[in-house]
Amino acid sequence: GPSSTEVALFSNTTQQDIAANSPVTLSQSFNNFADNDITLGTNGTSVTVQPGTYEIEYIANSTDTTVKSLAFYSNGEQISQTLSSSSAEGTLTGKTIITITNPDTMLEVRNAGTEQFSLSGIPLFIENI
Repeated sequence: GPSSTEVALFSNTTQQDIAANSPVTLSQSFNNFADNDITLGTNGTSVTVQPGTYEIEYIANSTDTTVKSLAFYSNGEQISQTLSSSSAEGTLTGKTIITITNPDTMLEVRNAGTEQFSLSGIPLFIENI
């Protein structure tokens, strides 16, 4: 029969300042993945993902009017097509389908820009597909 959908949600409900080229600090809000397929790293900024195909998304809010950029990174490399930039107050979003082939792949949402800015919201949503 069909398997149940597994999802994990990592948020930063309090506003935080994210330095240039730095990852967003995460806290786990929900995670029903079995067998530790998705785990929050001990550094509090990365999520360890086991092989599979996932939809990943971030939705972050910023009140800053500086130029700001967010993107997903996998093992330190920016994932193409996930960059979101804005010079106005508002929401930054990125969404993609990713197939993980290497065990213990580390995902992060990072400030991909050159200026620090403040944000809050849901920086990482993962769903198996």
